[in-house]
Amino acid sequence: MESSPQQPPLHPSALRRKLLWVFALPVVLVVVVIAGYLARSGSDAGGGGGEQDEIRKTVVDFSIAVDRNDNATVLSMLCLQEAEGVVYDIDSPDDHGDPQAELIPITVKDVRVTGDIAEVQVSRPQQQPATLFLRKENGSWKLCDPERYRR
Repeated sequence: MESSPQQPPLHPSALRRKLLWVFALPVVLVVVVIAGYLARSGSDAGGGGGEQDEIRKTVVDFSIAVDRNDNATVLSMLCLQEAEGVVYDIDSPDDHGDPQAELIPITVKDVRVTGDIAEVQVSRPQQQPATLFLRKENGSWKLCDPERYRR
């Protein structure tokens, strides 16, 4: 009987590192930027931030999920198009990672919203600043790198 050669599965730690490199840099940058912005602005009792505050919070929450290797949360925060493209590259898509993991500060600034698409500048210590894109899906802002290529 002839059997087709079977590729060995990627070791979970290798797959996790691959996922981190795909998401960590932009996410880490976003978290640093948002945290810095929130720290500078203090509590915004007057409101007025609306969607921009919602977008900043989404980016910070996403970076926290990446820092914690929380695959389930990371996937839930991606737009459908991007999530479909990475779900099979993740060794444990339901894993919630390490809630005790060290969080890297993120700064989020220059939030620009055009309809259901947002663009933000993020930075984190020891990383180059990056631009992240988000898309509003079903009333929630989702990280959505494919929007970068639609411009």
